[in-house]
Amino acid sequence: SKVFQVVNVAEGIFLKQGGATTTFSSQITPSGQIAFMNARSGAGGATMPAAAAVITFRAIAPAEAAHIQLLSATPTGATGQPIPMKPTLPMTIQVQP
Repeated sequence: SKVFQVVNVAEGIFLKQGGATTTFSSQITPSGQIAFMNARSGAGGATMPAAAAVITFRAIAPAEAAHIQLLSATPTGATGQPIPMKPTLPMTIQVQP
């Protein structure tokens, strides 16, 4: 059974650093997977740690150990070069009634 429901996916402030113009789009599948694209226009890049996206969940059932995980990402630099990224481990969250 489902423990979480994705309520909203919003653009974070990471790529907006320095007042840059950005493009953001997101999609939530019926199974609850999220895909989003975030791009920055103009010269330079973002350098300070910040959120690329803010995801809001609604708890819909209690669970001792619910898991949320980033399955894949393809970050690229200001000139289009790939940026190495370490795989992430699932986050385990307890949902109480």
